[in-house]
Amino acid sequence: MVKETKRDRAFTLIELLVVIAIIALLVGILLPALAEARKAGRKTQCLSNFHQYAIAYNLYGADFKDVICSFSWRVGAGNQPGNPFGTANTAAQAAADQAAYILRERVEPTTPRFTNFFPHVRYGHLVLNDYLQQRLPEKMVVCPEDRTLVDWQAHSSRAEFESYRLAFGLDDAQAHRFPFMSSYFQSPASWSIDQGNSTVSAPEQVRTNHGAMLIPGNTPLGGRKLTEVDFPGSKVLLFDDFQRHHTKFTRYHALPGSVNEMLFFDSSVRTVKTANTNRGFQPNSPTAYPSGPADTSGITLYDYVPAAWDPPARNGDADRDLAGYYKWTRAGLRGVDFGGREVSSGGTPPVGGSS
Repeated sequence: MVKETKRDRAFTLIELLVVIAIIALLVGILLPALAEARKAGRKTQCLSNFHQYAIAYNLYGADFKDVICSFSWRVGAGNQPGNPFGTANTAAQAAADQAAYILRERVEPTTPRFTNFFPHVRYGHLVLNDYLQQRLPEKMVVCPEDRTLVDWQAHSSRAEFESYRLAFGLDDAQAHRFPFMSSYFQSPASWSIDQGNSTVSAPEQVRTNHGAMLIPGNTPLGGRKLTEVDFPGSKVLLFDDFQRHHTKFTRYHALPGSVNEMLFFDSSVRTVKTANTNRGFQPNSPTAYPSGPADTSGITLYDYVPAAWDPPARNGDADRDLAGYYKWTRAGLRGVDFGGREVSSGGTPPVGGSS
């Protein structure tokens, strides 16, 4: 009987290569599936964030006589026990003081007073965080696909965030608040007057910068009520500033091809293509209406000019002349983002004040 040798039991080179090829093939098949599963999981988490927002908005409204959650400090001093900042001469400064106060109380006692800062744009959630007594930073306010803010939240302490402050050239006040920014944008209609009039101007979009607004010194801010919303199932309350879940590339929400997650005033959460919404209006030119799809008369137009931490523009340095869409809903809380016609055949406002 021939005795089996150790060499007879070993893999040949060909067999080893075949095994390696099979493993590589399996990995190649499984990795994309795993990546898609993780991506789907992040989208599910993002939708869950919107649902949590819906619950929080409703709880806040129930406790505060149907008021839509927003900054509540007003012009003048002493409007809040413990206010360390003194007199605020504008509603915007009062809101900035309240944002700084919340961060002082819940995060960092040395948070400075913020000036030339409008917190309604990316920090309106701080009022909800304070109301719900949440620890900051709060994951609910950040889309899990927003890698920049996820990273900033993970390194939100003053010592850890110092490298980001230096890398992005942030000043001290920005470094105090940037880790607590949100991926989601609360509709201006929820904290602004519906449109300007002969005595008060409404906030406006700065044409050359998507992240900036012009806030007149005498405009009232906050205090809007859920009972003022005429079409809650057709009006956007909260939306992600970017498309993050539907293509390989992140895309600014005002690009017509963008697909975004949104929370509506009726508490429903939907995924909507921007091109399927109405184009909005200019709050201080409320009687100007476009004559047709190609006409932009009376519509807020502005440029997406990314900062160093923003996703890149589709067209190089900027995406220009983007319509306001649901960020600037015609007629504000009385209008709609979906349904109806943008203009009637005679170029007059459509029924119900919808856009």
